[in-house]
Amino acid sequence: MTDGADMYKPIIVGDNSNFEFVPEYFDENVDVISDEGYSEINGTDEARASMFSDLAKYYCEVTNPENNADNPFFKSKYAPLSEVLNTIRPVMGKYGLSIIQIPKTLEGGVGSVQTVLTHKDGAYISFPPLTGKPAKADIQGLGAVITYLRRFSLNAIAGVTGEVDDDGNTAAGVKKTTAKKATAKTGAKDNPLKTELVSECAKYVNNDATKRKEVTEALKAVTPNGNVNNIKTDADFKKAIDIVKGLS
Repeated sequence: MTDGADMYKPIIVGDNSNFEFVPEYFDENVDVISDEGYSEINGTDEARASMFSDLAKYYCEVTNPENNADNPFFKSKYAPLSEVLNTIRPVMGKYGLSIIQIPKTLEGGVGSVQTVLTHKDGAYISFPPLTGKPAKADIQGLGAVITYLRRFSLNAIAGVTGEVDDDGNTAAGVKKTTAKKATAKTGAKDNPLKTELVSECAKYVNNDATKRKEVTEALKAVTPNGNVNNIKTDADFKKAIDIVKGLS
């Protein structure tokens, strides 16, 4: 056990390049670990030990949220922010843990979210901000990107996954391929208007999650959940195509 100021000195985990390095200050008050990323672990030695003990218990108990929201463009599912929070809150609360997420707007309309993990005994971990620029510079675009950043930060920090693991194909720019439906038995063919709509959506979205959400919201004018697969009539397909083209 240490006494005095040393009990409260934060541990800086990662890059401190955003700060003016004053040896006298850091020598006495901060332990610097590694040189990549930036996180700060704060609290007394006892509080830190208690926090990490409860974190270990939390990780043994928490489960992944249900992927119950549709991504119509990649035909996959994901766990929305509400589902992630509903999954982790009870377990975090049981062990005295909580999450604080601080949104802000940076220069150029860039959204930023910083997440802090706190513990009932006074220790906390402050994680690096995650930033992203909305597809459109309006309040709806900013709100969408803030929600997106909150969800991705929360999944990582809470130790859960709310996304389908595609083995890095999306990040690498590899387009998802799907098997063509067998038509020999039914003789059915895809509606060319649907094919055109999917093509227009893909051109606009271009693997941008914020734009995917934007298109989904726009298509709710045609189908309740914004899912292309739920559009039935040629008239609605034509209306949807005009909507997506208007977004560009």
